[in-house]
Amino acid sequence: MKKLLAVAVVLGCLLLLARLIGPSILDRSQNHTLNPGPYRVSAEAAALHRTLLLADLHADTLLWGRDILAPSNEGHIDLPRLVDGNVGIQGFTVFSTVPRGINIERNEDTTDLVRYIAMLEGWPVMTIGRPKRVALYQASRLRKFVDQSNGGLILLRTRGDLERFVQQRQAGSHVVAALLGTEGAQPLEGDIRNLDELYAAGFRMMSPSHFTDTAVGGSAAGASKGGLTALGREWVKRMEARGMLIDVGVVGAAHVGLGSDFDGAVTEPFDPSGLALITEALLQQGLSEHDIQLVMGENVARVLGQILPE
Repeated sequence: MKKLLAVAVVLGCLLLLARLIGPSILDRSQNHTLNPGPYRVSAEAAALHRTLLLADLHADTLLWGRDILAPSNEGHIDLPRLVDGNVGIQGFTVFSTVPRGINIERNEDTTDLVRYIAMLEGWPVMTIGRPKRVALYQASRLRKFVDQSNGGLILLRTRGDLERFVQQRQAGSHVVAALLGTEGAQPLEGDIRNLDELYAAGFRMMSPSHFTDTAVGGSAAGASKGGLTALGREWVKRMEARGMLIDVGVVGAAHVGLGSDFDGAVTEPFDPSGLALITEALLQQGLSEHDIQLVMGENVARVLGQILPE
């Protein structure tokens, strides 16, 4: 009996240790930066960058267990680094399933690695294997950060939120506005009615698919290689009716924006505090200051002003 009790105590300690340090180890192992800051750019680029309303529509930060309000050398994004990089609008895009052996050619939806991340980080049991609950849990984490940020981080839900944010930035505030989105329509779980719950949670952007096909449509990296389904066409109508952005890729100086994939289990050349390096590179390529303003964020702000609900 004593031996059994000792084994139980040891196992309990190991599980506690894994819970305490496992998320940090996982984060560090998946999200790398080739060139840690501080970053240096020319005086011209620095001066221009300070005037920009900068927007990045893609970061997977909410998947990891990090406190994004505190400065950190883990991963890519936290509020201090966003402020240092003059980021105005940051998209927090959540993915709710990831297949084992992920690749850019063909992925089945028969496996899911997110459930293991959820277990390691101690997410509520109801999230395990349930894409909608995974998305809603990550949304709740963002809302908690907003509530605890003392006004440093806000959540964009309406055009009014956007207008107030722009006014604050024009007055010299370093407030960062969060835009909540999903990578793929997996959180719908094949039921268009789930869009209402996601909308209520603050989601304002969604793509039809991610690495695997969904009931809405096929993924370029999925199995079917198909387009929108009948449900997908209904999804488009309901997204438009609610003032939610449909996440697809476009080209042209007046129609592009930044999508960094920060904290997306990738290696980045720099973290958000180094985004002025992009401004400098665009200047070196001969883009006008006007076009740089569009690309770096004003296109995003314009579209949000047209699409977000009143």
